[in-house]
Amino acid sequence: PGPMNAVQVHFCAAHVRRIDVQPAQQWMARHLAGVDLAPLETDLATTLLLDGEPVACSGVLPKWEGVGFLWCLLGKQLAGKNFLPFNRVASRFLEGLPFSRIETAVEPEFEAGKRWVLMHGFRDETQGIPARKYMLGMDLLVYAKVR
Repeated sequence: PGPMNAVQVHFCAAHVRRIDVQPAQQWMARHLAGVDLAPLETDLATTLLLDGEPVACSGVLPKWEGVGFLWCLLGKQLAGKNFLPFNRVASRFLEGLPFSRIETAVEPEFEAGKRWVLMHGFRDETQGIPARKYMLGMDLLVYAKVR
C-alpha cells in the first residue's frame, strides 16, 4: 500500500495534543503539555494530516526582523513511506517563509534530525559542539539557513 492521504492545514494548538510523538522528541512533547500554544496559531505555522489525523506540526517564531526560529514536532506515523509527504510539505513551507535567516536546534544524538536539517540547506553553526543550555536547559546543536 502507498502513503496515507496527506493534507496540509493551518496549525491549531489542539493538533499538538493529538500527535503520537516520535521517541526522539518526547522531551519536547512533555514540555509542551503545560504550555499555551494558541499564540503559535499564525500564518507561520502548519500541520500535516494523514488520513485526517495530525502527524506533524511546524512553524517559525520570529526572533527579530528577517530572522526566525523553526520548530517542528513529528509523529511516529511519519516513518517509512509516510515521510515523503511530510518532506514535500516541509520543503514548500520553508521556501515560502519571509525570513532571510531561519534558525533551528537539534539534539546532538538525534541523527535523523541532523540529516533532515542539512538536507534542507541548514548549516551547523556550532560545528558539532552543542550550545550549552540553548533551549529549555538543553545542550543543542544550532543550525541556520541563510538566503
